Amino acid sequence: MQVDTKTISSKESLRLVSRIYHQQGLKGFYRGYWITLGVFIPQTVIYFVSYEQLKNVAHYSNYIPPYVGYLASAGIASVFSSSISNVLDVIKTRVQVADGASVGSVARELYLKEGGLKAFTRGMGARVMSIVPSTMISFTIFEVLKDWSVEKKN
Repeated sequence: MQVDTKTISSKESLRLVSRIYHQQGLKGFYRGYWITLGVFIPQTVIYFVSYEQLKNVAHYSNYIPPYVGYLASAGIASVFSSSISNVLDVIKTRVQVADGASVGSVARELYLKEGGLKAFTRGMGARVMSIVPSTMISFTIFEVLKDWSVEKKN
């Protein structure tokens, strides 16, 4: 169920909440929760493993400042993890907006009726571009502050 949140009033919001609850019960508020975890847990694992490996390689370079290594490591790891997990994200989005469709049926339909493997790459560029900048900035700031904190203690 999709709602244009820009034009909905508080009273309409309460009616919508009531309708979801009466039609689907409490589980209606968590539609797609498990599949969302199925997208973001693998993405996060791939990101952190990649980021730490890249950061270690950058750390041993005497040619670049640490913050550049953090930026590059976060950017590359973020592109890698969000690209790989895009397949799951496409399926997750379809499952969330379909009435009662299973993961398997959505994946099968995407593959058979919407372009084979290419169907699973839809929106990848937008997804990567929405994730990468914030990840690069937040992880670089975190690492620089962590380095500064360690230096300050010594």
